[in-house]
Amino acid sequence: MSIRSLFAFTLTGTLVLVPLVPLGAHASALGASVSDSASIGTELQNALTTNANASVSAKTDVSAGESAAGTTTSDESATATPIVVTRADVGTEGVASSSADAALAAHARAVLSSDARISSISLSPARVMLAYRIPAKLFGVFSVSVPLTVSVAAGGATTVSYPWYGFLLAGDKAGLSIRAEAAAQSDLAATSTGSAKLSPEAQAALLNSLSAVLEAQGAAQASSS
Repeated sequence: MSIRSLFAFTLTGTLVLVPLVPLGAHASALGASVSDSASIGTELQNALTTNANASVSAKTDVSAGESAAGTTTSDESATATPIVVTRADVGTEGVASSSADAALAAHARAVLSSDARISSISLSPARVMLAYRIPAKLFGVFSVSVPLTVSVAAGGATTVSYPWYGFLLAGDKAGLSIRAEAAAQSDLAATSTGSAKLSPEAQAALLNSLSAVLEAQGAAQASSS
């Protein structure tokens, strides 16, 4: 019997011969396996390193883009600071950053002083907004002065906002919204310059129209209350 075989008993008690692989061949196979594993490991490590670098690069690009976008938004916000006029500003000269702003502020003060129901006015290239106190009937019985806000965005969206209890008020709320929107669309069509921002002329026109609509609405509701 060859010495390259080994006697072994199976679980059933049967004697079997198990051939032994030559030690030299076994060592060669083991060396090849280790070599292949090392090669695969090296390639995998290289791939992971490449992917990690690409990921870091992508994140850096995204972060840079977000930072740039944030800077742009901040700059745009800084140049679109609204002109706000309140009751406390009536009779004052005010301070403006440009002659156009000074003219708009003076016009806003004049409009506000002409109607005691206007609480404040806000003008900017992005939006024109009036805060107004309008007569109304609470529960259809009690006469109250209700604060509301009319706003027109540069894109033309017009909103009339009442306080939370607005649903308890009697008055032509739907009619006011329709008239405010019609006036805004007319002004925007007449003063459009193709820009996404409201020009000083558009802001002044919207202020005039909205204040006129609110004054008429206030007078109508006051006479009926």
